[in-house]
Amino acid sequence: MTGWPVAERIAADDVDPLFAGARLFTSGSGGGSGLASVPVEWLRAVLLETGPVRLVRPGRARGWCAAVGFVGAPFLLDEQLPTGDEVLRAVRRLERWTGRELDAVVALNAAGENALLPVIAAAQLGVPLLDADGMGRVFPLVEQTTFALSGISPTPLAVAGSGGEVVVLDCPANRLEVLLRQTVLSCGGWVVCAGYPADARRLGSAGIDGGISRALGVGRWLREGVDGDTVARRLGGRSLGRGKVIDVERRTARWGSRTLPAAASSVVVREESGHVLRLEVHNEVLLALDDGGAVASVPDAIGLLDVPGHQVLGVEDVAIGREVDVVVLPAAQAWRGPRGLALAGPGAFGLGGPGWP
Repeated sequence: MTGWPVAERIAADDVDPLFAGARLFTSGSGGGSGLASVPVEWLRAVLLETGPVRLVRPGRARGWCAAVGFVGAPFLLDEQLPTGDEVLRAVRRLERWTGRELDAVVALNAAGENALLPVIAAAQLGVPLLDADGMGRVFPLVEQTTFALSGISPTPLAVAGSGGEVVVLDCPANRLEVLLRQTVLSCGGWVVCAGYPADARRLGSAGIDGGISRALGVGRWLREGVDGDTVARRLGGRSLGRGKVIDVERRTARWGSRTLPAAASSVVVREESGHVLRLEVHNEVLLALDDGGAVASVPDAIGLLDVPGHQVLGVEDVAIGREVDVVVLPAAQAWRGPRGLALAGPGAFGLGGPGWP
């Protein structure tokens, strides 16, 4: 089996498996196991009120569309709780700015909480959700999308924070990140954003087909007890090995009561065969080395699952002595070409060299 069932809707009963599967594509970044309750319960409450959201194939979408997502530090969601109207405020301000009402929404990416927020948007707006996303995994920059590769501008971008603020960034794309990051900090560390406004068929065709269905299918596999190696192979990926964590090096920053990776960090795993895997991390796993040789890197997603529970782990969950599966999930084909690699390959993260995968 190499595929996953195509979903037609997302209902309240689908929220837990959707989030479980979406976490696998975060490549170890953020969203520790103790933080799942906030976005999950937010979406569940919305769907219980509105009913299921309809999923549509990208090519069948009509009208005007925008991408919805989360920007900032996921761990802050349980310290600075959402009020519940952030998604709707961001979308409504984008509609007012562009003069166009949305007929559909799409996920900025279908990884972690970013797989949940577009469902909230579709439910609250009463519009369908495109079964696609713009990354196929998580990347740190809003401009690192297949939408951008297709020439669609991320701006104007509307962002809403939990304090009631809404900010519209209407600027050249090359100025977006510096302005957005300052806005995120000013809003307390996380915001909901709505951007990439475009014709729904154009936005859908620029996205990665089946992103929401894939996350839901993977979550169901994991909850059925399917191991990491099998999940990776079903997705066309591979296992780098199973073993125990023997070293964790964290160069960290603190925010309130929590400590999370902010600078380069490393996780070392001695696998059952005796090989030593070293994972290089900068908020997410960027590179895997096997006995010193590079065996996987961005844009592929490198994930960690615990053994035997098959729960997806964030880097902050990893501790010495923990047994883990290390898996690699292949990037979408759009990231394989020269333009895709320039935007989201090793060089975009300051990495690279001879013999890299």
